[in-house]
This record gives sequence, C-alpha cells and structure tokens, in this order.
Amino acid sequence: MLELTSGLTLWLFIAISFLATISLTLFWQKLFRKGFLNFFGRLLLLILCQILILSTVGIGINRSNGFYSSWSDLMGKPVDFSATAISSNQATTLDTSILEGASKAQGGQLILKEIVKGQNSGISNVVYLVLPKSAVSSIRNGKPIDMTRTKVVELLAGYPS
Repeated sequence: MLELTSGLTLWLFIAISFLATISLTLFWQKLFRKGFLNFFGRLLLLILCQILILSTVGIGINRSNGFYSSWSDLMGKPVDFSATAISSNQATTLDTSILEGASKAQGGQLILKEIVKGQNSGISNVVYLVLPKSAVSSIRNGKPIDMTRTKVVELLAGYPS
C-alpha cells in the first residue's frame, strides 16, 4: 500500500500535483464562465492545487526527517503494540534463538527488533537492539548473554521516553 514514508507515495503526490497544476493552467480559459458558482469552482480548484503541492512538500520533508512513521501516526491515532508485545522481564537473556530474526549490519553486528511492554508503564512499543560482533560470537559459541549484567546504552526519542 502507499506508506507515508515510501518513495512511491512521494512520487505519486509529485505527479498528481504536477498534473493538476498543468491541467488547471491549460484549461483555465475553458473553465471561465460568468457567475458566482463558476468563480467559486475555479477558486476550489486553485485551493486543491495548493493543498496537493503543500502535501507533497510535507511528505518529502517527513520522508527526509522521519517525523511521522505512518498515516495513523500523522493523524494522531496511536498504534497498539500490546497484542504482539513481550514483557520486559522476558528479554533478560539472549541465546541463539534470538539471532534467527535479526538483520545483519556492517562489521558483523546484528540488529534485533522486538516489541516490548514496559513493566511499570504498561506502554508497548518497538525496541531495537544492536549487538556488537563480540556479543554475536559469544551467543553463537553457546554462551548466552545475561542482559541484567551487561551494560546497555539506551537512545530514547519521542514520548514517553
């Protein structure tokens, strides 16, 4: 589908904005007739072109800066992750089973993506964990990593953080 941050959405809005503006410019004289309704209709077409252009610029800025991750986020509807969330105390050890769903990063690092529900807050959200190469090799050698004894750097953004 057309995700807010996809390139297809941006190019579709660019094309629609361009076509609407060019069409309005080319057919402006043919749209002209005397009367208030005709004037109001042409005014609405001008406003539509402006809305399309501003939306295109907004989608481009959002795609570059990542202010909103989805259409529902843009509209202010919170995403409910609680159905797929795991409890925060379930993710205390990392073993070889966790490496199956990880994506590879440069330098032998792995990126894990989990949805975690906060024990005290009750809020669920996506959590990314970047494992360094040394931790990955330890896990593959059968030495699970105890997250309660491992130093972790947390980078938090947004609300609640």
